[in-house]
Amino acid sequence: MKIVLLQNIKGTGQIGDMKEVSDGFARNYLIPNKMAVAASASAVKLSETLKKQRQLQYEKDEKTAEEIAKKLEGFELNITETANDEGQLYGSIDAKRIKEGLHENKIDVPVEVIDLPEHIKTTGTHEVKLKLHPEVDSILKINITSENKTSA
Repeated sequence: MKIVLLQNIKGTGQIGDMKEVSDGFARNYLIPNKMAVAASASAVKLSETLKKQRQLQYEKDEKTAEEIAKKLEGFELNITETANDEGQLYGSIDAKRIKEGLHENKIDVPVEVIDLPEHIKTTGTHEVKLKLHPEVDSILKINITSENKTSA
């Protein structure tokens, strides 16, 4: 059955794509959940409109990503955490903490763009890749310093 996708579906296609899928998948899942419509003359026009909108949104997102990348040029995020004498953090720095640190500096990025394979567990300078857009990446320098503990 030919359908026009109304939203991005992983493994099937993107919004506006006209695809051939099994009848059961279309009738039992995609169409009832308003993820697609059956292909018809009006659906072909809808497909073209959706593709144009998708392209415009893609370009807008790319421009926004480039602006964020420009802000991040030469920017260093400073985070202070408690650590032992060897520089091992008592906790760890994750993508959510990095997002919060950026937000405090008036740079807003979704947590999904922060490419952090594992949590940061030591003090010092670290580099984290941000995948802001399929065509725009940026490197964020993070300086983690130890919080001085005062003894009572």
